[in-house]
Amino acid sequence: MKSFITLFFIFHFFVGCGQNSNEVHVIFQPKEKITYEYEMKSSQLNLIGILDMDFTVANNLNTMRVEIVNLNGISSDGEDLGYHEFIKSSYTRQYNFQGESTDKDNLPKQIINTDLFVVEFPKKLLKEGSRWNAIKTAKPDMFFDNINVEYVCDFINLDTNVAIIDAEMNFESLDKSMSDMKMTRKFTGKYIVDLTNGVVTNAKFYMDMFSGLSPLKGTIEIRKL
Repeated sequence: MKSFITLFFIFHFFVGCGQNSNEVHVIFQPKEKITYEYEMKSSQLNLIGILDMDFTVANNLNTMRVEIVNLNGISSDGEDLGYHEFIKSSYTRQYNFQGESTDKDNLPKQIINTDLFVVEFPKKLLKEGSRWNAIKTAKPDMFFDNINVEYVCDFINLDTNVAIIDAEMNFESLDKSMSDMKMTRKFTGKYIVDLTNGVVTNAKFYMDMFSGLSPLKGTIEIRKL
């Protein structure tokens, strides 16, 4: 399996060779089952999982059925955190063709936030330099409610149907008392997206967090298998 960094530079090379100013309308509409590997590394724990996602389309919505194929969490001192109990569990999410989640008011219990696997695209045509914003759910994070996302389209190559999109995610709590605890979450990174269906093929984010007592650092990687 090629690493995200290797893929990024390969795509960067192709984009640089075939760079153009074309605009494209991108919709999120997966046509087949997707299997992702999810890996989170931090100073507190390492979490790695395999997720299967099946999609059906009705009433202009994508219904995503998520099954946890495998999940393993280890603390910084080597303790098994008991995530095995979630293996074979499943839940559904709904997204429109922009990639916006439409079930925020009725979220299922999810151990991994599938909003991180989906880019919300702008209604207007996408081109290099495009900037747009979105609001995603922060759940299952117990301390935050929303994620304010700022996207920037770095590159588009219509020959290879690839886009590279920067994302900055700032977590926000609706409970103002949380500000007294000075807890913060911020993810910055890149998505590699298949323009034919809006599907994320790879992503990597750097986590910059503060627990109220000390800073926490880490990474999240998403890989389409």
